[in-house]
Amino acid sequence: MAEFGATDWRRIDKFDKPKPLDDPSMITELELLLRQDWDQRPGLEAEIVDQATRVAGYFAQLLMLNQSAHPNTIKVLEMAFQVGTMVAVFFKLKFNRARPQQVCRRLFPLMPSPWHASFPSGHTLEAHMIALALSKVVPAASRELIDLADRIGRNREIAGVHFRSDTVAGRQIAREAFKRLQTCATFKLVLEEARKEHVPSEGRRASRRKKARTTRRPARTSETRRIAKSNGRMGAHHG
Repeated sequence: MAEFGATDWRRIDKFDKPKPLDDPSMITELELLLRQDWDQRPGLEAEIVDQATRVAGYFAQLLMLNQSAHPNTIKVLEMAFQVGTMVAVFFKLKFNRARPQQVCRRLFPLMPSPWHASFPSGHTLEAHMIALALSKVVPAASRELIDLADRIGRNREIAGVHFRSDTVAGRQIAREAFKRLQTCATFKLVLEEARKEHVPSEGRRASRRKKARTTRRPARTSETRRIAKSNGRMGAHHG
């Protein structure tokens, strides 16, 4: 955190700034929230409520992480999450946008709207920080990680606690913040150790090669060919 704090993260500027709440685009966003309020919530309520307090757990579950086998991967996840939280709070205080419910009383969120500002979406920013970090650990899972981050952000809109533009900005700011996190020496060191936790050891590779050799099919003798041919004829009757 200290190393990241020493970067120029407060100067991040490559994201779509919040428009005034009476801007036509914001009216459109409110109308979208009112429609999806009832259209998309059925079947998602439990997931949305769970994600309100358990963002990191979803990523750990996706990669089947556990403390004994993946301690450094979990450190990478936690570092990304903590940085994401710090960055989100900074920009929320900077822009101080009202929550959708404060703008439109007709909107009834699935859960109580958080007390802090709406822009950017903190859940989206944190989720994308985690997804970007873990993608460096397990590149093969990159698509699934980003999809999960998108889903978490989208669910906050469906819950009625964020505008679409909050979500978009959260994703954009996360990308910029992660660029800076990657320059931090401690993060790079932990990241390198985390990658090793997902590479099969030479011992395990040798064991698999040995097992493969011992389980190869034996060459067929004339007797085994005769039995196989007989079995084939019997099987033909069962169509």
